[in-house]
Amino acid sequence: MQEYQALLDKAQKQKNMVVVYRDKLDGAFYGGIPVLQSRELLVLAREQEFRLDGWIAVRQKDITLVEQYDDNDFCRRVLEGEGVYAQAKAPAFRSCEDWRQLLEGIRKSLGGWVTVECEAPDEMLFFVGVVSSVDGNYLMMRRVDADGHWHPDETTVPLQDITAVSFGGRYLGIYEKYCKAAGRKKGERG
Repeated sequence: MQEYQALLDKAQKQKNMVVVYRDKLDGAFYGGIPVLQSRELLVLAREQEFRLDGWIAVRQKDITLVEQYDDNDFCRRVLEGEGVYAQAKAPAFRSCEDWRQLLEGIRKSLGGWVTVECEAPDEMLFFVGVVSSVDGNYLMMRRVDADGHWHPDETTVPLQDITAVSFGGRYLGIYEKYCKAAGRKKGERG
């Protein structure tokens, strides 16, 4: 990973677009502009189809390759023309030392809506919902399924199993818009 750190640092400073590969996790990769980094995590302002759409956080230890994505004239011209570079910013909480800190920041400043991925060689778990609380070892969340139904019980996810967290994008905005009221606990306002 150290070999890619200089490229990530430069990309964050200059707002360059990169692609981050995680070949050991089923070949998963993400494109975006690095906006936050720590020893454990990397947060990208996520790029999809020449526009930014929320953020994705991945574990540094899973990264197998980093490439600069906007190192050609056409790509750079499109990203500049579409205002992507100007829009790239860190989330409001601005710190990501570990999953606990990142998820707590999302809960406090972005309403708590997340997708959580737990990728392993033999299985992939994907959760959509709202962060209820986070302690040193576990994420507790209220989950919603693909049909927009809230699970009756909170889901507990070991922090050590989390490989990626997405937040702040259109996908979650749709869930928040159409599932908001049903996800509140008794007495909760919002």
